[in-house]
Amino acid sequence: MSVNNKTDPIYRILVRISIVLFILFSSWLIWEHFVKRPPELKHYLTANTAFKDKNYDLSLEEYFNALKYNKLDVYIIEGIARSYMELNQYLEAKEYFYMAIDLNPNFAPAYANLGVLYDRQKQYMKAVSYYKKAISIDNGVMHMISLANAPIVALFGPTNSEKFAPEYKSSMVLDSK
Repeated sequence: MSVNNKTDPIYRILVRISIVLFILFSSWLIWEHFVKRPPELKHYLTANTAFKDKNYDLSLEEYFNALKYNKLDVYIIEGIARSYMELNQYLEAKEYFYMAIDLNPNFAPAYANLGVLYDRQKQYMKAVSYYKKAISIDNGVMHMISLANAPIVALFGPTNSEKFAPEYKSSMVLDSK
């Protein structure tokens, strides 16, 4: 017996069963992904979206909401610090960057963002020391350094800095090697 004919009752039953299974499976995925998320994750993702949209007040509020559920999450703490930094509340930002570093001394984004913060405060030597620390932990954070608009040339991997780093007045070369 062949099940190729669209008028065949078995074919029609199988089609209906597959549609029902698809709907049930899709509903379960939606439930698991969007509805059943832990509250701290909902707040954290909302904070990240608000930060990306440059709504720093909302991002700060949502990061603090996420922090209520997990006080030891360096990503949440560093998000609070970045929000404060974007709101030009540098003392608060430093406090939370240092808190993230205390929790995880190898958390390179906190060092890199401290470099950005000190750069914005025109404390360039201090900024460079934090950039170097971040790069020594993870050279993948070098792209963050470019956000500072500092006169720094960042080189990736084993390269010849004299060949690939142009000469700029008052510039500094940070090499990841």
